[in-house]
Amino acid sequence: MLLNTQQVREWSAVRQEVIVELGLPVHRAANDALILHKTWERIRPEDNAPLPSTDHSHQV
Repeated sequence: MLLNTQQVREWSAVRQEVIVELGLPVHRAANDALILHKTWERIRPEDNAPLPSTDHSHQV
């Protein structure tokens, strides 16, 4: 799980703010990727801790 309950509640409103601020049309791959990235930057925890690694190649 990447988002906690509060972040899930905030996601839609924050995404809309990002769309308005960027002034980009949605449903274009590059634009949608940028919107997703900017929304994630705003919604993730203040400590901006990196995501846990999903690289399983070093497991024994």
